[in-house]
Amino acid sequence: MDSLTEGPHRLRYVGPDGTEDAAGLYATRVDGVGNPITAIPSDPSLLDSENWWFAKAFTDDHWFILAQGPLPKIAGIGPVRLGFSNGVVKQGTPIVYAAGLGDYKITSVANNLYTISAATNSESTPSANNYIGKSLSGILEIQEFSAQTSDSPSIPKWCFEKVQ
Repeated sequence: MDSLTEGPHRLRYVGPDGTEDAAGLYATRVDGVGNPITAIPSDPSLLDSENWWFAKAFTDDHWFILAQGPLPKIAGIGPVRLGFSNGVVKQGTPIVYAAGLGDYKITSVANNLYTISAATNSESTPSANNYIGKSLSGILEIQEFSAQTSDSPSIPKWCFEKVQ
């Protein structure tokens, strides 16, 4: 996992059937502070804004996911990161480009295949596992799964591609 701190990565959503979503390569793109982040086909003209850095958070197994590129920084805070809309963690909460806290647990489930879950408990279901997934419209969001289904193939997964 420490290799995640070695340079920028591109995040790609992997569907429940184990294939990367659609025929094209998918990456997250930022449209502005506070706006939901959407998964779209990779666009070479947006390469810088599609790259992400992983930084250890305050707890050893928690991570911040920081945006890279010609994107705004917030004075006194530095690079902004993936956060939760209105700081809320519950089913359907959009993932936004934010300055506030947003630390995640990243778990390896196979060779270069990971789950990303919110390190914060859900407000609506405290015992749920809160994974970062993709809605039908392509917006990254919190998706709750009970502890009994945490090894289910329907859990959202991500592939991290190191950018050379």
